[in-house]
This record gives sequence, structure tokens and C-alpha cells, in this order.
Amino acid sequence: MKKIYTLLLTLSVVFISNIIIAQDLKSWKEPMRSEMIKMIEKAPKKNRIATFDMDGTMISESPAYDIAIFTQKYSDAKIASKDDLVKALLALAKDEKYKEYVDDFFTTHKSKVYQPMVELVEFLKKNQFKVILCTASEDYFGTVAMNTAFPIFDDVIGTNFKVRLNDKEGKVENLREAGLRPMFAFGNSDGDYAMLEYAKKGGFIVLHNDKASGEYDKPEEYIKECKENNFKVIRIDGDWKTVFN
Repeated sequence: MKKIYTLLLTLSVVFISNIIIAQDLKSWKEPMRSEMIKMIEKAPKKNRIATFDMDGTMISESPAYDIAIFTQKYSDAKIASKDDLVKALLALAKDEKYKEYVDDFFTTHKSKVYQPMVELVEFLKKNQFKVILCTASEDYFGTVAMNTAFPIFDDVIGTNFKVRLNDKEGKVENLREAGLRPMFAFGNSDGDYAMLEYAKKGGFIVLHNDKASGEYDKPEEYIKECKENNFKVIRIDGDWKTVFN
């Protein structure tokens, strides 16, 4: 009788464990789902840090970056190019009402959040990773965006216009100054390559190859560059069951 009880108890534990495991990364397809789970669970126990870009990695850039939509809404400047956008944003950031504008913007604006990436961040945190949002967007804007749309990160590092742009090598400089070196890093463009190379165990590119959802941006070019830089690829069309939450 005791042996039967022990067997039933063991089977119950296994059954419950399988249910819990099945809930992890549920918007991911196999084999990427299992590969991610194995990689994270078997990672070294010390200095568990992961960094994520925001636009194109956590949230959609389509039809435009959130901060571009914000700038066009609150700036009186004529914006016809990327340089115009940067100048207008710099001017806005100096405005004494800048933070009020940001807060107001996110009362109505809804970022298009990638559900699989939210699940990935949550799984990393479940496995004792410190998870940092490392964005080229201005620091306060990035913080409010995160708190509004996906309040799951431990910290946010964004652009401080008085210091440097948090992009490309700037991301690595800011991480170093904060005493942080990621084990894993996730991005979606060449603005993230330096951060991905800085990661100790691997860099991942979210590949925008899904025409059906509108998340499509030069996939062939990025696949080539990922091979050259030894980055791993997460395919929106291929590795995810669903795109948005």
C-alpha cells in the first residue's frame, strides 16, 4: 500500500510539473521554445543578467517608433526627415513640460507589445535573472512606456541627451558604467549589435519576417549579418505562435 501511495504521489508531482512547464513560453513554437527554456535554466547561476532593446524587440515599430509618434504629436516643428525628428525631440526634452507630455501621451497611446517577448522576460525573472530594458528612447520616455505597456523589467537604461545616445556603442558604455554585463542580450537591428556582442553567452536578433502581421523589415539582410556576427535568430514568423498580446 505504501509503495502504491509513493508511486501515486510521484506521478502527481510529475503531472503538476508538466502542467507548470507547459505554461512557460506558451506563445513560442517548438523547437525554439524548448531551446530557450533549456538555455535559461542551465545558465550559470552567478551574474544572471539579460538586456532587451525596446522598439522592434519588445514593441512594434510599425507604423512608426512610439517616440516618433510622440514627437510628431507634441512638437510644433516641421518634421520631414530623421534629422528633423531628432532635433524636434531634443527641443521637446528641454521643455519644462516634457514629462507632462510623456505622461499625457501614454494615457491614450497603446504600444503594440510582443507577447512572446513578455513571456521570455517573465521566464528569465522566474529563473532569477535581473532583466534590463536598454533603449535608445529618452530615459523618462522609456521608463513610462515600460511601466504602461509591460511593467516587468527590473530597470530601464535610456538615452540621457546630456551624456550620450543609448544606441550602438553607447549601450555598452552605459551598461559598463552601471556595472552591468548581460549574459544574454536581445535586439532587432544594427543599433543593438554592440550590446549583443557584449553579452557573455549570446546575442539574439528578433527577425521581422512576418508580412501577415506587418512586422517585416529586411529579413534576408539581417540573416546574413547574424551569421557574420554569430548572433542567434528569433523569427517572428516561425518561432512564435502569436505576435501581440
